[in-house]
Amino acid sequence: MHQLTGTVSQAKTPDATVAPGRPKLPSKLSKESRRVFKRLCSLLESRRALTAGDGELLVLYAITYERWQRALAHVQVEGEICNYIRLDSNGQPHEVPKENLWLKVVRESEKSLVGIIDRLGLTPLNRSKIQPTSKQEKPVEEIEPLEELLSRPRRIWPTPTSQEDTSEIVTRDLESA
Repeated sequence: MHQLTGTVSQAKTPDATVAPGRPKLPSKLSKESRRVFKRLCSLLESRRALTAGDGELLVLYAITYERWQRALAHVQVEGEICNYIRLDSNGQPHEVPKENLWLKVVRESEKSLVGIIDRLGLTPLNRSKIQPTSKQEKPVEEIEPLEELLSRPRRIWPTPTSQEDTSEIVTRDLESA
């Protein structure tokens, strides 16, 4: 249809290559968050999906993961249903079973973690949507200066026998240059 009308399809995006890179590890992260950050970086790097621009998203994931761990520990200790004291209209306290308040933090953290993992392409559904980064060019091997010096063709210099021979050799070399 586009050929008949002379238009260009808007559905197709041109192939854009993204340069690979490793985001800097922020100093504000805790020890546990740093481990999570590094683990995700190595996972994304092995899939050729890590760029320097992923840093903020990885930081959010690491912080949310730590928050999720803390809240989950509270839920495991206290249980999903807790007894809270409520006051009735007369001001009398009553014990009421209610959902643990930490459970809401767990749920919200899990939603955020799934969303971040999804955006990074770490779920089966979005794995194919992530475009791999371009391959890093391998640095050209540097030749050691000594090897380069030894591989050059050698010039044989005549050994002077007297002072006159030395001046003749220097003059001849200057003329030939």
